[in-house]
Amino acid sequence: MVDDVQHPGYYTGTLVVVRGSMVTEHGRLLAPVECWDLQVALGLPHLPAAALKYLWRAGKKQGQSALKDTEKAIAYLQRHAEELRCESGHK
Repeated sequence: MVDDVQHPGYYTGTLVVVRGSMVTEHGRLLAPVECWDLQVALGLPHLPAAALKYLWRAGKKQGQSALKDTEKAIAYLQRHAEELRCESGHK
C-alpha cells in the first residue's frame, strides 16, 4: 500500500546513477528516489528545495496542473533571489 502522506507518488521518480563495477544493462543502475532525498543530498536551502518539489511533481498531482506547479516553483525561486539580493546588499 502506498503511503500518500509520507510517500506520495507524485514526489517519487527514478534517479539514474552510474557506478563503476555495479552496473546493469546499458551501464546504469536505476534506483527509486524521492524528491526530499535529492533535496537532502544536495543540501538545498528551504526555498530552492520547495521550488524543486513543485517542479518534481509538476503535472503529476491530481487536480493540479503542470503550469500551476511551475508557477509555484518560480514564486519560491523569486523569493529566494530576493533574499540573496538583500544578503548581498543589492536591491
